[in-house]
Amino acid sequence: MAGIDLNVLSRLIDELTAITMSAAAAIRRAQSEGGIRVKADGSPVTPADEAAEEVIRRGLAHLDPVLPVVSEEAAERGTPSVGSGPYFLVDPLDGTREFIAGRDEYTINIAVVAEGTRCSAWSPSRRSD
Repeated sequence: MAGIDLNVLSRLIDELTAITMSAAAAIRRAQSEGGIRVKADGSPVTPADEAAEEVIRRGLAHLDPVLPVVSEEAAERGTPSVGSGPYFLVDPLDGTREFIAGRDEYTINIAVVAEGTRCSAWSPSRRSD
């Protein structure tokens, strides 16, 4: 799968959706943890951001261990190198400020970027309880 064919991207949606649902469960588990910190750009990051990113990275590595992952939280630790080929683009908890405020106005975003085209899977945060 190292050179993703745009014709097969639609088959990835189920797998990417499963990964986002696992990340949503990690967010719910980490929801009560404190420890909000501020990144260099001034934006907040929570244990839920980091838990979701870890779940997503593991899931994507299982899906395709060769494709690079560019993630918002990992980018803070260094500039990712993706070259000219396809890669995964991840925001594990888009809407961290809303999450911190206790609102359900956030999403989990995973995109496959290939040849300048994105195919995204996302999961709304709506609580089922």
